[in-house]
Amino acid sequence: MVSLTDFTRYQYFSGISYSPEGGRAAFVVHGVDPESNSYCGDVYLYSADGKHRPITSGGLTRGFAWLDEGHILVTGKPSAATQGKIDAGKAWTAFYRVDAQTGDSVLYCEVPLAVNGFTPLGSGKLAVTAYRNINRPDLYTLDEAARKAEIESQKREKGYLVLEEI
Repeated sequence: MVSLTDFTRYQYFSGISYSPEGGRAAFVVHGVDPESNSYCGDVYLYSADGKHRPITSGGLTRGFAWLDEGHILVTGKPSAATQGKIDAGKAWTAFYRVDAQTGDSVLYCEVPLAVNGFTPLGSGKLAVTAYRNINRPDLYTLDEAARKAEIESQKREKGYLVLEEI
């Protein structure tokens, strides 16, 4: 018999990607976080010697891309200032540049979008895809008063789906 605790121990991997020179591969190991009722994920590195190890921690990584042979770009925990914006209802995504050898990370950039996919373009540029509700304005385009009013409207409607036609 399978119990709920068995399910919470289940892990799977996705997104395997080889380094530019092909000597290593990275992938995301996903799991369940029962306390937050959500999925978590961290990037692991697989070396040519057959060993693998995590290069991120905290469970907040959803995606990654190789910047070069020695560095990986990952999504991760936003800065404290940006977390305050997220808590206020704004969409933001933080990116970190991770050293594939040491696992050390540096904030690369934060963007005012709920990013669900990205590709480094070189010269510090990224192409991103992001979730956007076409029935709502982009919060980052509004002045402060309009932004507060829109956030309050979203909070009132949270959990409801407004149907235009039936």
